[in-house]
Amino acid sequence: MKKTYKILGLSFLIIFVLLGHAKSQEKGNERKIETRVYDVSNLLRKTKNYPYNSDVLPPTRLHSTTIEKDSDSIEEHDDSIFAIEKLRDLITESIDPESWITGTIIEATGNVLVISQSTENHERIADLLIKLGEVKSRVISINAKWLLLNKDKFDKILANSKNNNVPQRIDSKALEALKEEIVYQANIHCLDGQTVNISSGQGQTVVTGLEPVVANNAVAMAPETKMVQWGAILEITTSLSTDGKEAKVDVNNIISNPNQPIAKIKPPVEAAGKAVGEETLSHLDFNIYQFQTSLKIPLNKTVVIGAMSLIEGGTPLYLVLEVTKSE
Repeated sequence: MKKTYKILGLSFLIIFVLLGHAKSQEKGNERKIETRVYDVSNLLRKTKNYPYNSDVLPPTRLHSTTIEKDSDSIEEHDDSIFAIEKLRDLITESIDPESWITGTIIEATGNVLVISQSTENHERIADLLIKLGEVKSRVISINAKWLLLNKDKFDKILANSKNNNVPQRIDSKALEALKEEIVYQANIHCLDGQTVNISSGQGQTVVTGLEPVVANNAVAMAPETKMVQWGAILEITTSLSTDGKEAKVDVNNIISNPNQPIAKIKPPVEAAGKAVGEETLSHLDFNIYQFQTSLKIPLNKTVVIGAMSLIEGGTPLYLVLEVTKSE
């Protein structure tokens, strides 16, 4: 009988020890929940776009019937992926999704996220927000050159004349050796995904219309004027790929120059059957090179975006671009 008690006592002792160990292990597995506040204003800030929109117009827009925006207007690019609601959903879906069912909280107020989570998950959330900030703040450098080259000279500056890759790549050393062949060149820095513009040239005031002005026993014509720009205009949007090896570019390119001095047209102005004076309208005779396109190009390589010539067999004007990511 005593032997039986001893066996039962040993069994109870073993069970008690096992239960105690299980409770101790369960307690050790309980996560410590803490609350942290995250300022995400840098992720929510909208990026401003700067499409070409100036009072100084290329000659192709002088008689445009579309309504022009104010020259001071700036478009905002809504980075909707970083809207506060989507940012909250991104965190709960990518960081330990099951942990958000009970015991944890994520609240959005203004530009701040208030999160109650385990220490381990807080570290993962902080790392995610840092990486998102790095993507949003990526800076791009765009280097553009317009080259006036015949076919023989163009073939000499190709990185590999036997390579039929599109877009064609330019040898950087051969490009540096060009001087007189560079008609225009430009360099601008912007954010990833931002629309920017850069232009260079001469401005000229032209008379585009006449407005009748009537007074007592007199009629006159008031000139309507606009400012035209001769030169180069480049509007471009550049977006880096996920792996950072190439970029998608949306290009709007306009090159213009007067073919000859601006002529004057003198329309007759009459009142009550009698000529009361003559005013002059500007007659523009100009050369224009223009194209719009979208394509993907490799980073850190100078590539040909497009080429134009005024006549068949004429000397083409090439636009070449190099896009680099600033560190």
